[in-house]
Amino acid sequence: RARATGPSDADAPLDPAYDLDAVEWDAETLAARPFDTMWRYRELLPFAEPVTANEGATPLVAADALAEEAEVGSLLIKDEGRNPTGTFLDRGFSLAVTAAREADAEVVAHASPGNGAQSAASYAGLVDARSYGFVPSRTPFPNKAMVNVHGGQMKVVGGRYPDALSALHEQLKSDWHTLQEFDNPYRHDGAKTIAYEVAERLDWSVPDWVVVPVSTGELAYGVYKGFSDLVELGLVESMPKLAAAQSVGCSPVATAWEADSGAHEAWNQPDTIVGELEIPDPTGGRTLGIDEPQLDPLGFEQT
Repeated sequence: RARATGPSDADAPLDPAYDLDAVEWDAETLAARPFDTMWRYRELLPFAEPVTANEGATPLVAADALAEEAEVGSLLIKDEGRNPTGTFLDRGFSLAVTAAREADAEVVAHASPGNGAQSAASYAGLVDARSYGFVPSRTPFPNKAMVNVHGGQMKVVGGRYPDALSALHEQLKSDWHTLQEFDNPYRHDGAKTIAYEVAERLDWSVPDWVVVPVSTGELAYGVYKGFSDLVELGLVESMPKLAAAQSVGCSPVATAWEADSGAHEAWNQPDTIVGELEIPDPTGGRTLGIDEPQLDPLGFEQT
């Protein structure tokens, strides 16, 4: 029933490709543009007329006390809570809903552990598309409430995230345009702009380490992709080391990495207080260096 996007014929995550040779970026060109939204990087985003709520351009905040506690020289936090609905997911849903509009989709849908449902509902509302968000019962009340505030249809499913994902495909009978990560190729494509912003704010240098949570894998892979673009474009000299972190109570990708097993297996009994990170079988796991040797810079930590 999902149309316009969806699982590939190869049963692999979808990933947009760009002709980087056609992109003429340098520090001076980008410095001349307002630092106001992620669309300042428009040459490496897929749409000329996007559905946007001015997402991106979030601050990089020095956390001196935390740096001292962690015994590192400096520690910076990318404050993605400054996005329109308070999550980095706004970047990807701006793109994904634009794609839905271009496909003349009347209904968009996906399953989410929380933040994604409210973000999708917000962006779908900008194009008057009917939005369905399937969320597990443990999703925090503010996320549930904001889905309705933005005009979305919320379906609360007993159990955990995999139950919500199953319910989406079992219960939604109408045709819909999928907004699911990696079935829709644009979710992680928005996340790559985080890397662009970090490097630019550091005068086109990169941190020693960048730490991101795994969750579905879209943030970690998007950030990796963004830094890779900058290396190929010659704007930065090298990749930072990337640490994709998972809770010890739900760490399928980190466990597979440590075991050098070649592929992650679904986590049988997830147990973490952070429901947004409790993804026992992340679709993006195949993009994070387990099956793909070229992603060697990615390392994994259980916290």
